[in-house]
Amino acid sequence: MAEKRRKATSTKRKEEISELKAEIRKLRSELELKSELKGLQTSVKAPPLELVISENETLSSVLQQQQFDIARVHSTLPPSLELHSLSIYNARMVSTNDMGITTE
Repeated sequence: MAEKRRKATSTKRKEEISELKAEIRKLRSELELKSELKGLQTSVKAPPLELVISENETLSSVLQQQQFDIARVHSTLPPSLELHSLSIYNARMVSTNDMGITTE
């Protein structure tokens, strides 16, 4: 059997020192990364809840007004000349006489 030789104390200590220095570098880089991330998180703050609520209410009212405007304009348009094949009026054979009165 081959005898296992012990390392010299100075060599062993040098290895330990280099391992500890590598660990210190690693921990410092992690610390720098965490501090950078913390700086980013504090610079991007969410707006106050009251502001978000008021903006949502404003957007909702604008959307509702636009829907009302579309419905109002749609109600002023004349009925379509072509009836859809599934239309209830098409199934009952609706016709208009000379005076513009609709009869069945």
